[in-house]
Amino acid sequence: MAIENDDLNDPLLASGNTGVLAVLDADLGDVESVYRTGLTSGIYVFEITECKVVPREITVDKKSDEKEERPEFQCSIAVSEVIKLQTKDVDPESLVGKRFVERRVQLPGESAKEWLGAVAAYLRDMTGQAIRGKLSDEMTNVVGSRFQAVIKEVKAKDGNMYPRLEYKNAKSFKPV
Repeated sequence: MAIENDDLNDPLLASGNTGVLAVLDADLGDVESVYRTGLTSGIYVFEITECKVVPREITVDKKSDEKEERPEFQCSIAVSEVIKLQTKDVDPESLVGKRFVERRVQLPGESAKEWLGAVAAYLRDMTGQAIRGKLSDEMTNVVGSRFQAVIKEVKAKDGNMYPRLEYKNAKSFKPV
């Protein structure tokens, strides 16, 4: 895990764990939620099947090709039910059981606290519950949770359309 200099004295990471695993003991009650994710178009009910943090090597300096190991949150979700699709070309039943993995890696320049905020927001929004315990406990507790979400396509900077989980509309995202 890349811990920036300003993170070294952060009580959030004072558990004694080192490297990527230091985030597992972080108290998510001390971080602000940050939203970022994407999935398939339509209205679905999803079930969380697994949550974990794994190390991921990323390039932190493109000029020197310097790489660092960073924590990556991974949340596996499966389609439990299709409520409505934006296209008539797809059979809704063919999507039931389809699995997706949402990923969130700590980016260069992003503090551990900012990264944890993104993870906490994701977990809280899916479950509708306050996320205040250790990350490792919260990841275990959310497995089996079901939630409804609206997915819509958004035009990215590269000009392509990508499906995104619509977090900001409370009516479109709710625990089931």
